[in-house]
Amino acid sequence: GNIASLEDELMEPRGWELQGEADSSVRTRNSLLSKAKDGDIWFKGAKKAEVKVTNEDLEAVIIFRIQNRLYDDPPLPEKDDEGDGEDEGVSTEKAKMGLAEEYGERALARAGLKKGLAEGVQ
Repeated sequence: GNIASLEDELMEPRGWELQGEADSSVRTRNSLLSKAKDGDIWFKGAKKAEVKVTNEDLEAVIIFRIQNRLYDDPPLPEKDDEGDGEDEGVSTEKAKMGLAEEYGERALARAGLKKGLAEGVQ
């Protein structure tokens, strides 16, 4: 019946376009051209901008901003007179406790356990 015909259809050899890499010996001449049109592989290009800005428009905006002193200059950072180039928060000394130990103590503190209890369990 119907199931047998479906099984027969599924057992037939697949076309070259479904077999992965297929060279010219497997497919007929110019068959790649007809298959390429079926898919959505052709590049359509980027969408064009709907608003067209001319040089005159840009110059008008620049002149307006200069006349009204509307500058986008970011504030410059203030320099320290005593600064030797090092940040105050950066230290070159070795920490007494590693990050793993520090995070472990924080987790134990959140859990309400003391450090001594956790070391006794190990």
